[in-house]
Amino acid sequence: AGGTGIAPMYQALVPILEENSKVKQIRLLYSNKTPQDIMLKKELDALMEKHPNRFVVHYVIGEEKDDGRHSSMYKETGWIDEDKIRRLGFPPSDMNSSIVWICGVDKMYESLAGSRMKSLTEGSALHNLGFTTEMVWRS
Repeated sequence: AGGTGIAPMYQALVPILEENSKVKQIRLLYSNKTPQDIMLKKELDALMEKHPNRFVVHYVIGEEKDDGRHSSMYKETGWIDEDKIRRLGFPPSDMNSSIVWICGVDKMYESLAGSRMKSLTEGSALHNLGFTTEMVWRS
């Protein structure tokens, strides 16, 4: 999620974590320009505390791809990219049990999936990691 893109994700997260035992684990990579821009931080942190074996948030802070200004406060800085997804997310699975949901600004869709509306684009971060169009949801 990027910025206000957390809103629809949060609306889905609560019932999934509270009511859906079929979803074993969720890892959320949540990007913001500055720490002050993080929406719903208290609520997300509370969900991590309540569901420590099922839900983890990785906050990614930065205005530019290589922005390391907040590295003393946050482990992940810059933008959500192929490397961060490889390290922090789940790998794609043959059984389509790994789903990626993107919600953010156009540049996020372009770099991660190729576009907001079209099929997963060859050379995009998620394509390079082995995800298929069916595994990538967009809001």
